Amino acid sequence: VLFRSFSSLDVKNLRVLLIDSVLSGNQQLGEGQDWRAVFNKLAIAPLETVRISDSRFEFHNLDYKKPVQMIFDSVNISVININNTEKVAKELPSFLNFSARLQRDAWVRGNARFSLLHPTPSFNLNFNLSALDLQRLNNFFLLYGPYYFRSGDLTSYTQLNLHERELRGSLTVFLKDIEAIRIPWNNQVSPGFLRDTVGAFGDIALRRPQRSEEHTSELQSH
Repeated sequence: VLFRSFSSLDVKNLRVLLIDSVLSGNQQLGEGQDWRAVFNKLAIAPLETVRISDSRFEFHNLDYKKPVQMIFDSVNISVININNTEKVAKELPSFLNFSARLQRDAWVRGNARFSLLHPTPSFNLNFNLSALDLQRLNNFFLLYGPYYFRSGDLTSYTQLNLHERELRGSLTVFLKDIEAIRIPWNNQVSPGFLRDTVGAFGDIALRRPQRSEEHTSELQSH
């Protein structure tokens, strides 16, 4: 009889800090880091369960007089059945649940089913953001937009599915009582995913100010 040992990892009060900057030497974005290997170093055997509780993830950019600070606190994450020791007879046997509070205001909650045992990574992911006061992120929007919100709430629902290297999903955004303006200044942030995403969102917000709207986008990538 062949036995394999697995372990559980419980982490409390973890703090993760990511830093962006126009100077590449000042950036700390975790790129090139094998995070699975990091967690495995903390365990005495292959991980079967990971729980992170009462933790905090932060994103900073301190290049300008008004620093950008995007903070997720009260972070709770649980990942179970990573190696399918429960012998769940499904294609996606592992489970992920998470919740966090953004800017001490709005909750992000989600869940996923996934498989790390499949030859190609696969997952189903659902998460939502509830009624974020956009003014709490004005420094972020100014730097990566540049936009400024005088009022408005954001609620969003996202579904993503990755199967056989094909990503599909949908993003539904609800904007309420939006009033925003574009700020003309040279923010010096290089084009990229973050700036493009913020720019697209700002363009939607500026299109019909002072109204409540729903926008749904289909997502697909090969």
